[in-house]
Amino acid sequence: MHGQYLNISLQYYVLIQSMKKKSTKEIIYEAIKKADPPYVTIQDIADITKISRETVSKYMLVLEAERKIKVTKIIGKAKLYEAT
Repeated sequence: MHGQYLNISLQYYVLIQSMKKKSTKEIIYEAIKKADPPYVTIQDIADITKISRETVSKYMLVLEAERKIKVTKIIGKAKLYEAT
């Protein structure tokens, strides 16, 4: 009987802990906001967060569409982003 309660308590604990974790998009956005200097490339964010460049690129497009970040300058193929 106690085993059932323990299992339910453990499931509840795991659920609560998973809700506390930040999403990949939030991690990327926070890294952009905290960047110094304030202008960063996709590669910069990938290096800081240890998230693949391809994933960072995808979420940067989402953040740009949400108007949370903007492209401030283009140097060759690289875009410099900043938080808005």
